[in-house]
Amino acid sequence: MKKVVSIALALAVAAGLAANTAATGAAAATQRLILEFVQGSELSVAEADGTRLVYGADLREGDPIPVGGIIRTGADTSAELRLDPNGSIMKLAAQGTFSVKNLATVSSPQNAFTLISGKIRAVLARDSGQSYTFSTATAVLAVRGTEFLLSFLPGRDASVFVKSGAVEFEKLDAEGKAVATIGVSASQQANAFASDFRAQPATPAEIAIFNRQNQFQKLDPRSVPGHEPDGPPPQGDSPTPMLPPPAGSGALKNGAPGGNGPGVPGGKM
Repeated sequence: MKKVVSIALALAVAAGLAANTAATGAAAATQRLILEFVQGSELSVAEADGTRLVYGADLREGDPIPVGGIIRTGADTSAELRLDPNGSIMKLAAQGTFSVKNLATVSSPQNAFTLISGKIRAVLARDSGQSYTFSTATAVLAVRGTEFLLSFLPGRDASVFVKSGAVEFEKLDAEGKAVATIGVSASQQANAFASDFRAQPATPAEIAIFNRQNQFQKLDPRSVPGHEPDGPPPQGDSPTPMLPPPAGSGALKNGAPGGNGPGVPGGKM
């Protein structure tokens, strides 16, 4: 009888340990940020412990980018990223530096990223129960289920163009404290360096520039949960560099300081 009881207790303890392990694993489960596609060859990731991973040697398409990792793209290289399993996608333009600060867990639905310099386009899953922040040294975006382009050139440009959805755009002072917050909705743009910090409508020509120059090569925005198809599949980056825009035009065209839209200078996006 004692033997039977001992076996029963052992089984109960084992079942309890298995349940605790499963629960712990679920709590620790995170989104993964996957490097899906690289156009070019000059890309690296600096891990939080200082390890440097080089694309083509230590890092390949399909590999996850760890929390704390800093992605850098060269002058002729862009990278497409996907949050798994939530389905959100991003594209880091050439000459960009982008940091992964936090990825959502079961207990914490917050994804946080920092654009240190360059441009990033994001198409974020709707109704995922997760939230996202994209920060620069002078501005913070708080978003849910939005498609936008964020551009940051230190000392010159901290701007956003929203294609669909809406964002909360916060302007920071030199100490990193919020000094103003505005809402930016679909087809609007704003620049934290503008003398008039407010959302302004993008012109049809500026929207066409966004659509032409910021295409995904591999990933399809229409596959992101909650984003309805609104046109043909992406056809890739525009092969023709833009001509310089007229003086005084918005920063969506040239990234000039004092404009109100995200810079889209000539070159690879």
